[in-house]
Amino acid sequence: MFYKNFWVFFSLIPILLGILGISTSYSNKTNYDEGIDVYASVIEQPSNCDDIDYKSTFVKLRYDNKVYIEKIGKSYCEHIGKTRLLMRLSKDRDELFFIGQSFDDNIGASFFILVIGIFCAIKGFRKK
Repeated sequence: MFYKNFWVFFSLIPILLGILGISTSYSNKTNYDEGIDVYASVIEQPSNCDDIDYKSTFVKLRYDNKVYIEKIGKSYCEHIGKTRLLMRLSKDRDELFFIGQSFDDNIGASFFILVIGIFCAIKGFRKK
């Protein structure tokens, strides 16, 4: 049975990942839009731009006695050496976001993954 409907079963993975990605990105975008701007203290950061690796570099921030760990990329270079950063705090005070952070790329990529899953499902149903 599985080998006959491979495309249908295979399509579930990108469909679920796409839906989850869209939901998470939209939720983050809403939290960002409804948040307030605050200054967070920098606890730990890379010492220079050469230490920033896109995949595994983080900055540790403190706001209101709560520590937040944020993933950073090369665009963080302009902030190296600063002791305080202007950030956006979510309405429920769970998350800190960098000012100007965009979620549209994540929503677009998740939508693309969802479309791939839908095409795989269509291919599987047409094969019957």
